Amino acid sequence: MPVDIFDNIGLTDWMTGAINNELHALSCLVVEDNAFTSIDICNKLSALGINQIMTASNGQEGLEIIDAMETPPAVILLDLRMPVMGGTETLSRLSDRKYSGHVIIISGVDDDTLSAVEKYAHDSNVNLTGCLSKPADEQVMSNLLSKCID
Repeated sequence: MPVDIFDNIGLTDWMTGAINNELHALSCLVVEDNAFTSIDICNKLSALGINQIMTASNGQEGLEIIDAMETPPAVILLDLRMPVMGGTETLSRLSDRKYSGHVIIISGVDDDTLSAVEKYAHDSNVNLTGCLSKPADEQVMSNLLSKCID
């Protein structure tokens, strides 16, 4: 069994706490049409110390929320396949709005589709921080979110 040397001296909890304290300052918008998945992601965000969490069930609702805000969310967790407006079109609209925050794709699509979306986001000057497979793994989510701390 591997030994975590940091855990032996109490640093693992301290480092996790430091990251969670920094994550606490993030505001997140979860754009996901599946209610169960949305709740799961929101619960994991909350467990990581984030308490500014908004939700939208499609890209159009997400953009309406962003447009109504004085300060847009620091992070958008975006599903790709949704009714009304999917993730790719939402990325395009975020690019049009010159959204400067971070985007994390949450999706169960295949790797080729994710690669194409990553290239599209890059070409559109959208700050794609990474991709999160469904179901969302809390540690992977934490690692991606830590990249969003300015």
